[in-house]
Amino acid sequence: MKRTTLLKASVAAAAMITASGAAMAADAPIYDKGPVAAPIAAAPAPLWSWTGFYAGLNAGYGWGGVKTDEGDIFDSGTRFDIDADGAIVGGQIGYNWQMDSFVFGVETDLQWADLSTSRSGDVFFDDDDIADGTYRFGAEMNWFGTTRIRAGYAMDRFLVYATGGIAYGDADVGFTYDGDVEDVRFGRDDKTRIGYAVGGGVEGAITDNLTAKVEYLYVDLGSQDYDLRFPDGDEFTTISNETDFDAHIVRAGLNYKF
Repeated sequence: MKRTTLLKASVAAAAMITASGAAMAADAPIYDKGPVAAPIAAAPAPLWSWTGFYAGLNAGYGWGGVKTDEGDIFDSGTRFDIDADGAIVGGQIGYNWQMDSFVFGVETDLQWADLSTSRSGDVFFDDDDIADGTYRFGAEMNWFGTTRIRAGYAMDRFLVYATGGIAYGDADVGFTYDGDVEDVRFGRDDKTRIGYAVGGGVEGAITDNLTAKVEYLYVDLGSQDYDLRFPDGDEFTTISNETDFDAHIVRAGLNYKF
């Protein structure tokens, strides 16, 4: 009997506690937390920028024309116009500025070159149609460099550009004489020439720091004068000779962007 009474008392107490908790929960104030903020969308990845310093290496091929005006003492006539060609290897450094899709920059490069050519034949100092020796006309470019501006249009990681500036290089051009006539002096121009370079190219980013380019340049190293001294009848005469040297350069390169 006592156990039944105790059980009933326990159940009644539990019911009272449960009812009290529910009443308190019902009377508790409700706080308005306001609207729930929408999740923030991830910002789009920024476009790749061409702005910054870069340095790299290049290699390619060049072919050029050597032109010289001359008298009629050579069997080839009054003008030489021959081609020189060969490989080039070098390096470049530069800086780009990007404004919207437009890219402007300055680049300088220095190239080892192996552009060379030669021609030989007979020399005639009088009208007897008997050769008075042989000549060799040769030309070679051992090195050249350029300092240019670049201007182009960028499509994210791809750049199309034009370029132009000054060019300078060592062009060894001129004649040598092999014969029995003394005091013949055939001139040779072995000077550092200064001219200009123009061209264009395309460049693309392979990684965030590495870019690859293909470029064409026309390099004109201007004209140089030198003298040739040879017999003319009973006396010697001296004439001034002018040579022009230009080259077409196609090269591919890699740049590291800092």
